[in-house]
Amino acid sequence: LLSDADRDLARLDALATLLPNPDLFVAMYVKQEAVLSSQIEGTQSTLEDVLAFEADHPAADRPHDVGEVVNYVENHDNPTLFDINVLKLPVTTASSERARVQMLAAATVAFSQGISYYHAGMEALRSKSLDRNSFDSGDWFNRIDWRFSDNYFGTGLPPKTDNGANYSLYKPLLANAKIRPAAGDIRWMRDVFFDLLRIRKSTRLLRLATSDAINQRLHFLNTGSTQIASVIGAVLNGANLPDAGFARLAYFINVDTVAHTITAPNEAHQAYVLHPVQRAKNAADKRVLQASYQAGTGAFTLPARTAVVYVVELSGNETND
Repeated sequence: LLSDADRDLARLDALATLLPNPDLFVAMYVKQEAVLSSQIEGTQSTLEDVLAFEADHPAADRPHDVGEVVNYVENHDNPTLFDINVLKLPVTTASSERARVQMLAAATVAFSQGISYYHAGMEALRSKSLDRNSFDSGDWFNRIDWRFSDNYFGTGLPPKTDNGANYSLYKPLLANAKIRPAAGDIRWMRDVFFDLLRIRKSTRLLRLATSDAINQRLHFLNTGSTQIASVIGAVLNGANLPDAGFARLAYFINVDTVAHTITAPNEAHQAYVLHPVQRAKNAADKRVLQASYQAGTGAFTLPARTAVVYVVELSGNETND
């Protein structure tokens, strides 16, 4: 049997070399698995609905939950984001900075157009102690502390079936008490996550309904050959958009460990101020207050590892209607 399996794998590997892009081939099976998994939960979309949605040509009678299926592809039972960052960030990264890296990922979703989906416990820095497949791992590895005092990192080696090959890598990391976040950092992540949700809820500009509206109103900054690769920046125009809440909105995500300045001449001479959520006394991320905007040049200075939102507020007699 082992010889037969080896022979079949060799044939499959040879056939894969004939495919121009094997990833596209595999992606279809990933989508099909997501559709079937979603149908267990009551989602009525088909694989054809998903492909039509992705092609931007949805049928008139397409079920409204197609978007759920598309986003469900991102919801495989893999390590949590915190655990992924344990493997990718320098071991010496401070607990507070690990929370910031998690926040930056949450901000990327919050500021993006479309349906925002978050893995349960992301706001709690949830850890499964590096378990890469916790489907059968029980509550010990899948639990979430809704008191926001512990993320359960380092509570034991994950089950050997899917993780044993990595035990030599996992053991010293799981034993490193400095990686496990302090309760204060977990609660900071919770609070800044809620601030991101408040920002998203505050304006239709972050929840545009059609691709035409996105193309019309969204403009990315910091592009081209002089781009600073560690900064995402964009501007959204709220003119004549009901529920926009603001005349203009600019958001920036600086993932670098140092501050950066993005100069956007077309954004000069605007009345930009920090978003009301971020300038409020109870705002979670105080580092954002170090950001600045120079109206004369359109320069935005962004502190290290921050997600910053600037807005041009409506005047007293001005509306978006």
